[in-house]
Amino acid sequence: MILVIGATGNVGAELVKYLLNEDAQVRGLEREQQKALQFGEKVEVAVGDLDKPETPPAATRSVERVGEVKRRTFQAWCCEHINDFCS
Repeated sequence: MILVIGATGNVGAELVKYLLNEDAQVRGLEREQQKALQFGEKVEVAVGDLDKPETPPAATRSVERVGEVKRRTFQAWCCEHINDFCS
């Protein structure tokens, strides 16, 4: 499972398309669920806000990689909690 932060943004949407073409399992993290519904059932949706401490653990469950990390604190959390994330 690959988590794409901002899956409906300019870069995020292109990353999602690429990953789906590669037959990857994708979870999109969005603040608004309505935005992420554009992908239909192809993308698992995680609704949350990186400023809320409960979002990273819920969004990253079963995630192997994260795409489009923009916030250093979130990246640090992933390095600490996801095996091989920063290797």
